[in-house]
Amino acid sequence: MKRLTTTLLLLVLTLALPLSALAAFTPASERVLDGATLVCYGDGITAEASWPRTVATQFNMTLVNAAAADYTTAQAKDKLQQDVLDKKPTLAVLAFGSSDFICTRENQPRVKLDDFTANLTDLVVRLIANDVQPLLLTCPYMDPAMAGKPSLYRDAGGAMAVLDTYNAAIRTVAAANEVPLIDIAQECQQYDIGHFLQADGYHLAAQGNQHYARALGNVFNEQFKRDPNAANTAPAREPTIVRGVQTVSLVSLDQADWLAKQPELTFNQTDRTLALKFNGDDGLASYDLPHDGYSIPVKGTKLNFKLATGTANTTLTLLLANSTSRTAEDERLQLNLGSYLPNAQFTDGGALAPNQSLSGTLELTAEMFPEGTIDQYGFVSVNSLLVSLTRASGTGLTIQSLTVTTDGTGSKAIQPYETTKPIKSSTLVWLIVAAASILLIIVLVIYVVFIKKK
Repeated sequence: MKRLTTTLLLLVLTLALPLSALAAFTPASERVLDGATLVCYGDGITAEASWPRTVATQFNMTLVNAAAADYTTAQAKDKLQQDVLDKKPTLAVLAFGSSDFICTRENQPRVKLDDFTANLTDLVVRLIANDVQPLLLTCPYMDPAMAGKPSLYRDAGGAMAVLDTYNAAIRTVAAANEVPLIDIAQECQQYDIGHFLQADGYHLAAQGNQHYARALGNVFNEQFKRDPNAANTAPAREPTIVRGVQTVSLVSLDQADWLAKQPELTFNQTDRTLALKFNGDDGLASYDLPHDGYSIPVKGTKLNFKLATGTANTTLTLLLANSTSRTAEDERLQLNLGSYLPNAQFTDGGALAPNQSLSGTLELTAEMFPEGTIDQYGFVSVNSLLVSLTRASGTGLTIQSLTVTTDGTGSKAIQPYETTKPIKSSTLVWLIVAAASILLIIVLVIYVVFIKKK
């Protein structure tokens, strides 16, 4: 009876969509991603994930992450206008269910399955009516302990069995409204949940974020259009200038900085040290440097490193920027840092060989950097790290430290950046008047003291 009720409800809501809205709806194949606005709408799994930023950057879109912790479809339904529609998006990714199905009392979820189905259908229908392309995601599996006591789901066969019914509803809504579906629940079954999720058993880890980004990227490439001539939507990044004698870290080991980053922050219980671990199930991981990157003098600068490769062949790349590019996606703006590390072993393909512990110092030289990346003052801007694992099933790269130390000799040329501001015309007038007044006073004193006495 419940299934019949749900089916009838879906049919009524779908038929309720005005024909005029359907006629005005732009097909996915005619939507251009470059320059478009992407809204990601969901619960805490999406709110604290890095895949929305990765996807938006990859497809040159402006990102609005409107997800929030513990958000359900009931709240989203009430706030769709202000959270999504007011942002005028081209696409909206809906990732709900992980908060809806949670039982607060025995067999009583926060949002009942029929209500969840109706709410999600309402969201899809209203998005279509406003010419916004919806994309639905099923929910990933989680540690059942995160869903509460097992007794809360006793009659349903366990928490994950309840989550399965909500994922089935998501698939039904997507099919009924003919909108793209990315079935994360089905696809993530092939992964180890310990790698797919963070230690809390709920939020996405590096592998999970990479899988989401790849899955959405496949759909975007297959169903939407691109405009290679579109302007870059990424905001200009002004890197922090490193000058004088100092040491700065290219990576952050602050726990707070890693809530929504793709690499994992690990803690070694033996020597009680923090490190960044790049896992590469999908072969690629990236990390934006803190402080919007660094502008570093090449002369008088040394790179200090302490890292270890895993079982995969690894490429460690610095993404650079010059005065005409801030995205550094062009291969001409990439420095294969791994190839310069002293005492490192390499594969025939030029990647860092597996199972190495590497530490030491590398002196930077102008010859290392691609043409056009060093500015007129001898500085190079470093935006991001890119780690590529050539054997996707292998373990990744661990960075214990990666710093640069400058001796001050290369930052002397940056003085043109520190020139005094031009004097305003009004200030100049007052200076002239003041000078003229002082000169007049001097003339009067000379006249009174010397000439008039005579």
